[in-house]
Amino acid sequence: MAVLGLIFTATKLAGVLVTITVAANALSFSRYRRKNLRPIRPLIDESSDTLANFDVGAE
Repeated sequence: MAVLGLIFTATKLAGVLVTITVAANALSFSRYRRKNLRPIRPLIDESSDTLANFDVGAE
């Protein structure tokens, strides 16, 4: 029975450590993203009326 208690305690401890590690990585990445990654500006000008014009026959 002592072995089962030890395994149960070790499993709980491993779960807590994994949870803390994932939370720390998420926090670290959010700080990195805020400091180093700029938002990507949209490449398509959506304010214009014509977004695309495919005149195949016109030269």
